[in-house]
Amino acid sequence: MLPAEFIPVAEETGRNITVSINISAKQLRDLTFPFKLKQLLEKHGVESSSIKLEITESLLILESDN
Repeated sequence: MLPAEFIPVAEETGRNITVSINISAKQLRDLTFPFKLKQLLEKHGVESSSIKLEITESLLILESDN
């Protein structure tokens, strides 16, 4: 199902939507990333409680090699 299909239904029924965002190793190492993410959430009116950050597998592989 595409977001254009389920978002209007969720808005009409008052249901909350959680969006998962994949975070790369590069983003996690970027000290400005949290601030950039906060700015984007504020710009688009998204509550932080409605997102879930997911660490990509490549980060786990990189960390296990070190």
